[in-house]
Amino acid sequence: WIFFPCQIGEHTASIFFAGLAAGGVLDETGTRLGWDSRTAPRWSFIWSATDAAVDLNGNIYVSLERGPALARLNGAGAPDDDFTHRLTITGKSKVVELSRDGNLLMGGSLRLPEGTNTFGLAKVTPHGEIDETFNTHTFLDKSVTATAVTQDYIYAASAWTNSEAALVFELGRYDLNGNPDNLFPPIILDGEIAELLPLPGGNLLAAGSFEHVGGEARPSLVLLDSEGRIDPSFTPNLDGPVLAAASQADARLLVGGDFSSVDGLPRRNFARLLPSGEVDPSFDPGSGPDGLVYTITLQPDGAILVGGTFQNFSGRLTGCLVPLNGDSAEVTSHIYFSSIQFTG
Repeated sequence: WIFFPCQIGEHTASIFFAGLAAGGVLDETGTRLGWDSRTAPRWSFIWSATDAAVDLNGNIYVSLERGPALARLNGAGAPDDDFTHRLTITGKSKVVELSRDGNLLMGGSLRLPEGTNTFGLAKVTPHGEIDETFNTHTFLDKSVTATAVTQDYIYAASAWTNSEAALVFELGRYDLNGNPDNLFPPIILDGEIAELLPLPGGNLLAAGSFEHVGGEARPSLVLLDSEGRIDPSFTPNLDGPVLAAASQADARLLVGGDFSSVDGLPRRNFARLLPSGEVDPSFDPGSGPDGLVYTITLQPDGAILVGGTFQNFSGRLTGCLVPLNGDSAEVTSHIYFSSIQFTG
């Protein structure tokens, strides 16, 4: 399944999620959670959604940019008012992710009712209660832009303002209670991280709009080992930001964003990289999408779902969500959402 914030026509919608059934066709049992002319008041409480996650019971958690920082819907899309009433965190929530202990990680610029300071990351139980054992003080006065959870760690990218009023971008690793991991020193970047992708062997891929990582030139993509050291053998060459990434079974990397070439080859906003970071010439998406790519999701059968602000992919009218063959990058079926546009 794929989740993304979107806009439907002139109305700001919350979230859309869809999947591909066998053969790469749209699974029409998917549910749109957002504006609908028949049920608009029902969805008004999730007016500006940024991310979503689903638990093993089928509940859907939606992070919000204002009001309650998190909402819960059941599998049919109905709001869980009891969860909303229990949640006391407010502010701008950018990401939500399931923790390994069954709780939820919320990232963004958050605030408690009794506090004046903001913090970037919190853990919430499935009942909407704050997990007091999680160290939110670690993320005081920070805004978290991306997270990734592994069996043992939480990776979090954040932004904060230093004493000289300069914006600082940072990547850190933490234990599952939010305490800093001293074996992975904080890494400073000169731009925002949009995506964190854990890889086999304890490696981590970070993608975003940065140019330098830890003082080294690493535009848009950087590969880190389990102790936060930059992998010098991974040297991708893209001419713009990377906003989404996914790893295929053969360790090749799919990347999307706002670029026009990779290693000098035309690759508009979508490409596949070899494990070394070089462009994979055998995977040719043609003219690619005519807008930005914000999300890439792999299906169990190897098919790829790509979503963004585009309306055409490789010269074919597709709308903003397109299924591709995982080996050839060919469009595999016709899914056209004529009025849906990504909001970021």
